[in-house]
Amino acid sequence: MSYGSEESLAQFRVRLTAAAALAGVAVDVIEGEDWQVLDGRVLVGSGWFASRGISEEQAIPLALLFIWESVRELQQARIRSRRRLSMSARRPECEPLLAGVIRALSTAELNLAFPAFRGPLSRALHALAPTQPLELPRHLQFVAGCVQHVAGAELAPVDPEVSRELALLTAGPDLLRLAANPAAGELERFERVLAVTLPAYDRLLRRDAADRGLGASGDLEAASPDSESEESGLETGASDGQGEAERETEGATGTAGESEVARAGDRPEDAEGSDLFAAEQAGFVRTVLSTPLPAQGAWMDGVEIPEIERDASSSHEVSETPGGQGPAARLMISHANYRERLDAQREAVERVRAVWARIIAERVGAHRSLSRRVEAEGDLLDHNSLVSAVTEAMSGVRQPRAFRSPETRPKRSSRAGSTDYVLLIDRSASMQGATAEAAADAALIVLEALAGVERDIAHEEAQLGIDLELSIRTALVLFDAEPIVIKPLAGALDEGMRERMFGEIRTPRGSTNDAAALRAAARELRLVGGSADGIARKRVVIVVGDGGTNDAGAAAAEIRHLRSLGVSVLGVGIGSSDLALRYAPDGHTVRRLDELAPALEQLVENAGLTQV
Repeated sequence: MSYGSEESLAQFRVRLTAAAALAGVAVDVIEGEDWQVLDGRVLVGSGWFASRGISEEQAIPLALLFIWESVRELQQARIRSRRRLSMSARRPECEPLLAGVIRALSTAELNLAFPAFRGPLSRALHALAPTQPLELPRHLQFVAGCVQHVAGAELAPVDPEVSRELALLTAGPDLLRLAANPAAGELERFERVLAVTLPAYDRLLRRDAADRGLGASGDLEAASPDSESEESGLETGASDGQGEAERETEGATGTAGESEVARAGDRPEDAEGSDLFAAEQAGFVRTVLSTPLPAQGAWMDGVEIPEIERDASSSHEVSETPGGQGPAARLMISHANYRERLDAQREAVERVRAVWARIIAERVGAHRSLSRRVEAEGDLLDHNSLVSAVTEAMSGVRQPRAFRSPETRPKRSSRAGSTDYVLLIDRSASMQGATAEAAADAALIVLEALAGVERDIAHEEAQLGIDLELSIRTALVLFDAEPIVIKPLAGALDEGMRERMFGEIRTPRGSTNDAAALRAAARELRLVGGSADGIARKRVVIVVGDGGTNDAGAAAAEIRHLRSLGVSVLGVGIGSSDLALRYAPDGHTVRRLDELAPALEQLVENAGLTQV
């Protein structure tokens, strides 16, 4: 890759900054090899790639991968990042595997978000892989093989024992790629990949230690138990606080250096072997799995953490064994996660549901009046019907109609009745971590609340034997580069829709074509190429996202068009005020998850449903 001209550097800068923006990270390209993070922006030294002979085709996806697994990981997958650090503190000898797992997960996530990068990224990672893996200890060969496999790259010949371990993971059902499948949550993916790789890593680590005479002294046996109950010291239910406590306990046994965590069983007679072993692991991480960012995490001070925060009760810590990776098991986990989130958001669901409860109560509030029709029998003589009653009698009618009876009828209301809701959820590549979870919660709250309203209406109508003239229909559309209809406009919400909705929202990819999503909303509302059902309906479109857009002008034109047709178009911006500004005056910004329910309640109020 040559940066000899300003034109080539400018082209690289434009392509990389555009791709990084879709991933939700601000990037500037500078000359030289140094990388740094300053005021929330990643400064990418283009010379880093040029000095290594990496082509521009490979440099852009490779740069994005480095950013994805470092800055973006810290910003948008904070729970996973903290879990990785906690585990590394508990078992420092597993740091190569933990770094490899993050590299593999980042590769899988990047390939899903940017499918066109798959081939170039695979070739770039192959070029950076160890050229002589047989010179590495077997457990490090295994880590390199796992990363290359997930990336779709070829690996140079490895030790036969390593080859057998890799074959167990990749032959037949590809457990490694299934575990890294981005359809699951960020923490769940981390735990799945760790669950399928850690046993093999531990076996190879013990063999390598024994070959060097370390295992006989207990150097690694204490840290790598075979007991399943101890889960190799990396039980996934441990909190960050527990990890820090255990790190302090391990540190009390002695240190190998000022900043180095002590290794269990480090004794003078085998200190040299342990130090060399640890140095090999550190060198592997530094040369094979590192990024060009400054070492020792110095770049972290320049990262701006998004303001949206996850409640302590909202993190899903689902663990799964390698035997549970089939579609049925993943479906059960999806169902369990949905029900878990629904329980956690029950109060928010009821809060939004209560807005419609006021409308139902008004309709149910009956009043006494006389029957509309005049009958032959009744309690009160209708003076206005005397002339017609005499006429009927003279015509031979034996019982002319001249009476009315008291009856109970629902009050007439000037408030909106039947309403169609179309929920548009951004699931582009920038919707990651807590932002994606907030979007999933928004969909869950709105759809479950309105499904509850449908049941409330049906119950009241059955109890009173009257028609409240209320009908609720909902639709769900997810969008990235293109919109996809998860739930067509209808009244039902079944289990399949619930699980698909919850899984699809948490599978971010591609760009943010909100203009196309708004056009899809118009089609669902039958404003384009459709026909109405004859019922007067209020129409509401709610857009949830982080504020990104491919074309703000095109989206603004679609918003104006919908509003000109009487559609209420509302926006919920997660962690950013950009979307709220673009959808003003009906926009709202959510900085914390506990602000989500009040925001949705306010938007329903703003839609005019409770205004006379």
